Amino acid sequence: MKKWLIGGGIKTLILGLLTVWMFVGCANAGKDRSVEAGQSVTLDAGLSSSTAVTVTEVALQAPVAQIHVSTTSTTVGTTLYFDANASSDADGQIVSYQWLDETNTTLSNQMTLSHTFTTSGEHTITLVVMDNDAQEGRASVNIVVEALLVSVDLSANTLNLDVNGTTFLLATAHYNDKGLGVR
Repeated sequence: MKKWLIGGGIKTLILGLLTVWMFVGCANAGKDRSVEAGQSVTLDAGLSSSTAVTVTEVALQAPVAQIHVSTTSTTVGTTLYFDANASSDADGQIVSYQWLDETNTTLSNQMTLSHTFTTSGEHTITLVVMDNDAQEGRASVNIVVEALLVSVDLSANTLNLDVNGTTFLLATAHYNDKGLGVR
């Protein structure tokens, strides 16, 4: 789809549109007219004045996708909320949203996404927005998901310790990558 801009200022634009309506609607009813980009034409409805307009092709602009998320670091089993509300389109409007994970699996087609990460690691969430001119914009955010700490075991190398004695403690952490909260 191409968009066209009629140049010459607002006064010329209003007069030009009125003249086009009169020219096409009254003087040449049923006749097709075509104008190429960059071509100047003079429109005359048989009145005492005519208006020259220049037709210029305007390049389509892709929409800008923007992701808002409260944090980019979380633990397994935590739900994060993503929002595309700040996304915009300078020459139209956004008509569709698509949220993808790192495998290009669609997670949602809404403006917002709530997603619970079930495995640890670095995950990428991508937002794809499409505008009314079929132009596409993308944005991605990386989320670091850490395994859930379930428990810590402490053990000492000495059972009886004097007041000024020294011992070493061994700490063993148990993590769960599935977010279930059990070892």
